[in-house]
Amino acid sequence: MSGIMEDGAEQVTGEIDVSAIRERFRVAMEEEKNQGQTVPKIAQKAGIGTSTLYAFMQGTFSGENANVARKLASFLLTREARKQTRATVRRAPGFLKTTTAGQIFAVLEYAQSEPDMAIICGGAGIGKTTAIHAYQAVGSNVWIMTAEPAINTVASLLDMLMDGLGMEPGFRGSTMSRRLKQRLTGSEGLIIIDEAQNLRPVLRDQLRSTVFDAAGIGVALVGNESLDSQFARERATGQYAQLISRFGQRVNRPKPYGSDVDLLLAAWGIQGAEAQEVAMKIALMPGALRQMNKTLKIAFSLSDLRAGSEEPSAADIKEAWKQLGGAG
Repeated sequence: MSGIMEDGAEQVTGEIDVSAIRERFRVAMEEEKNQGQTVPKIAQKAGIGTSTLYAFMQGTFSGENANVARKLASFLLTREARKQTRATVRRAPGFLKTTTAGQIFAVLEYAQSEPDMAIICGGAGIGKTTAIHAYQAVGSNVWIMTAEPAINTVASLLDMLMDGLGMEPGFRGSTMSRRLKQRLTGSEGLIIIDEAQNLRPVLRDQLRSTVFDAAGIGVALVGNESLDSQFARERATGQYAQLISRFGQRVNRPKPYGSDVDLLLAAWGIQGAEAQEVAMKIALMPGALRQMNKTLKIAFSLSDLRAGSEEPSAADIKEAWKQLGGAG
């Protein structure tokens, strides 16, 4: 197309066919809308105002149409490049019922059915978050909220809970706690807090009071290894005994099981012994299965560059790991 270079959106310069861009964008906009995107969101992604987009598409824009067309052409180039990348990049396997995932499922099932309070701790990338979302997908009345450092007051915690339950937050902590109790009592549900290491002890105790004690449903705290260390310190000092004593089932898995890695490698289709050995070493480093998945995505791209290659070699995996900043 006149004035549009294939090297990147930043090179959409010179004369441009406004009518052709309008028609191409009309097709793209329909595809975006079919994927659930609104016109304001599409306009935002294209870098123009919603009213400008409507006027341009209707042929009534009184400003410089060529400038709008260039922005839309840039959007189209970026969109096409993204589609090509998604089409060629090998996707990681979906949820697999690894040994670690099976243990997490068992703890969540117990916490919900008894009900009880549970702790799930583990190293980064062993599949904790994937497992809890898989449990939610097959469960009933399972709510997952993710704690972050900004959740640092009782009010912000209660607000997070209400938002996660689709409730309008209140202005007073006591009111929110009471409404949460009313909403959750009798639900036989389970509240799962991911990244729970970000919650101070007083906030975890508020969860105990509002959700477990008052509403009578299960609570599962999921976090990294520091969460277990926090509980160990509190247990040793006798602080928050009313909270510590409530916890029953626990999972603490610093690294994935070898069988977890084997299952994932089989799902990726990695069959070479040397390639499996290299991938296994990566999976047992900090970052675990997540790092291995990222590495294998790149490794498959590298293997695609070699004619006749069906799976990455050990050398491909080592090179991919190096590109991710790994060593050794």
